Amino acid sequence: MNRVLIIEDDATTRLQLGVVLTRGGFEPIAVGDADAAVAALEAPDPPMLVVMGWEMAGADGLEMLRWLRSRASGKSAWVLLLTGHSRREDEIAALDAGADDYLVKPVDASRLRAHLRAGARRVAQFAAPGSGGDAPRRAAA
Repeated sequence: MNRVLIIEDDATTRLQLGVVLTRGGFEPIAVGDADAAVAALEAPDPPMLVVMGWEMAGADGLEMLRWLRSRASGKSAWVLLLTGHSRREDEIAALDAGADDYLVKPVDASRLRAHLRAGARRVAQFAAPGSGGDAPRRAAA
């Protein structure tokens, strides 16, 4: 089962996301602030899928993304920024800061799960022994 770290400051949204992800076959680990997120991400065997909001106590989403990407374990994590920020400039800033994906709230549960399944495939691909993230090779003729 794919573990997903949910970093969301709003308790109701955090609970709703947990239910949506559980119904999708994911194992949510939900935290409400930057300190708890850092603890979860620095733990042995941290979740490699992360859904985070832009605003959180202790940091903003862009700060958290930059911090995560600076860590060895964070370089291979897949991160979705789920936010109410709908301006194109915000999406570009998030992607430039290290987000792999970006969705604007409110988001349909099936769409969120589809994005997470895509993220899980990416994480599994790069975690596979010998994958090394190599580009596909052409078959010999």
